[in-house]
Amino acid sequence: MLSSANSLGSANSKKAIATTTKTVGSFDGTGDYFDISSIADSLNYTQGSVSMWVNINQSDSNEAFFSLCATSNSGANKIELQYLTGSEKYRFIYKEASNTHSADEPREKTVVESEGFIHLVGVYNTTTNQISLYVNGNRNNHSSTVTIINQSDHGAISNVHLGKRADASGTFHNGKIGEVAVYSDSLTDDEVLEIY
Repeated sequence: MLSSANSLGSANSKKAIATTTKTVGSFDGTGDYFDISSIADSLNYTQGSVSMWVNINQSDSNEAFFSLCATSNSGANKIELQYLTGSEKYRFIYKEASNTHSADEPREKTVVESEGFIHLVGVYNTTTNQISLYVNGNRNNHSSTVTIINQSDHGAISNVHLGKRADASGTFHNGKIGEVAVYSDSLTDDEVLEIY
């Protein structure tokens, strides 16, 4: 289960606000997920990172590995690490109202590790206007035009989920998620390699 920060989550001087040192769980895609909203007060819309190992058993619909949003916005504003079934892409998105910014990586380009696990890291930093997706330690794609989610307009982060979208739309993960680390800072290329 996710716990408060420990040594797994350190990346140089940055400390994870929540980590797990083993597989969080197996998900069957039909309604199981972890609600980790207890860490919401430590997160912000300005910068942050999420790192995890994922395994996909079967993809029948778009899946969310990690998702956060405010309770009141019904998914209009969210930050999400996901898998898109139709286009077979891993995606990290930062969505502000009608402005969706994403970093994608086609699944067929990824080097899948033993037992079908892959390491994904999503990083967002609105100060530098960048979001990035790292696959197995490599920054594969990034976007450089990010519109910050205005907390005073949309509310503070309150829903944080593993294995499901944090908004009302559901879409549950079918597979495994492990070694999760959530940061309130944006990790650098070197820091991502360190935790990979």
